[in-house]
Amino acid sequence: MKKGENKIYLHLLTDLGIGYFTGNSRGKVLVFDSKTLELSTSFQVTSGSSTTTGIKSIEFARKGSNFLVNSSDRTIRVYDGDLVKATNGEPQQVEPVQKLQDLVNRTQWKKCCFSGDAEFICAGSARQHDLYIWDMAHGNLVKILHGQKGEHLLDVVWHPNRPVIASVANSVISIWLKLMLKTGVHMRPTLRN
Repeated sequence: MKKGENKIYLHLLTDLGIGYFTGNSRGKVLVFDSKTLELSTSFQVTSGSSTTTGIKSIEFARKGSNFLVNSSDRTIRVYDGDLVKATNGEPQQVEPVQKLQDLVNRTQWKKCCFSGDAEFICAGSARQHDLYIWDMAHGNLVKILHGQKGEHLLDVVWHPNRPVIASVANSVISIWLKLMLKTGVHMRPTLRN
């Protein structure tokens, strides 16, 4: 890292075959070689034409090579990990394959995750216990799940094999499952501890 650059504060380390991914508050995603731990490549997450945005988290799909970047500009960007190539530390241009956001309320995201099959993305609101679910293929908002009013979301995870989502808010765990009824498909919290 060059003198004067922001320190890395994001901690996610995962291996997609080319290295470990980290991010910083200046919107830079850095990829380190998994064997030598030297900088392999990097790319800038931009908002608009050239404005950078801080990275809050990076999450990887269990299936495939996609990963998402949750940034401070309230946009979730999905990238194809196969497009991130080692460049001997030189920066590269990587465009997201999908951009997801709440255009109406401009929601800030606390936590994001992929479904087990990587066909959907779930993002939890930072202001309240609301979960937004998008279809990955088209970027369409499929469903908004509302938790108890007054609760603040802490975490959300999607079951690796089943259509089940667990969220934590104010020390309460909510389990959201897909119920098949004659009238259609509904999702609701079913367990409270």
